[in-house]
Amino acid sequence: MTKDPAVLFYTSDFLTGTQFFSNEQCGQYIRLLCQQHQLGHIPNEHMLDICKTYDNPVWKKFKKDTNGGWFNERMEEEKERRIKYCESRRSNKMQDFSNKHMSEHMSTHMSQHMETETETENINDNIIKERKPKFDFDLIWKQYPKRVKRKMAEKHFNSSVKTKEDFDDLQKALANYLSSKRVMNGFVQDGATWFNNWRDWIDYKETACPKCKDKGFFTSSTGYKITCECPAGKNLK
Repeated sequence: MTKDPAVLFYTSDFLTGTQFFSNEQCGQYIRLLCQQHQLGHIPNEHMLDICKTYDNPVWKKFKKDTNGGWFNERMEEEKERRIKYCESRRSNKMQDFSNKHMSEHMSTHMSQHMETETETENINDNIIKERKPKFDFDLIWKQYPKRVKRKMAEKHFNSSVKTKEDFDDLQKALANYLSSKRVMNGFVQDGATWFNNWRDWIDYKETACPKCKDKGFFTSSTGYKITCECPAGKNLK
């Protein structure tokens, strides 16, 4: 059986999730998504060949499997959903073909590769049904400081939180984010943006100020106690 040449691509989600990427990083991300869809999980050396460096933020969009390959969870879900949908349509086609009372129009209506508006509408209907919230979004939403674009934020929540482990990870990520220096300095992403990238904050660790090591002050070479200009120092003023 030939490889499926298509997968649903949510342009709004992509723009939200890559708004801080450079044009080059967006291109790298798209190439990796396409390769995963067509070839499966991506070898480490292939990831490095495209991303060039390990600190490239594109890496954070992928997870490592037990065999050392890299994959994007959303692409994995959409690819699997597409496969199941096509198999269901193919099965229906075979049933229709075997039914002697089915008209010729109905028996030839479905082709092996369907790319119609009806298919897209049906897939979207199935996706909406499959993504009914299983966990309390309101509980998390009330804790978020910048409650903007709730509808899109809840959509990201429903697509990424499937298990209790996911929900626990989300709460950990939110706690890390709220205690981060960027939030304490007043830089807070809108709800839709953060909920689309919340996994980046699960294992997030702040880098200590090189001058004062987050104490808020340091001693000069002449022995004077100087208040640092970092957030810890500003809190002492």
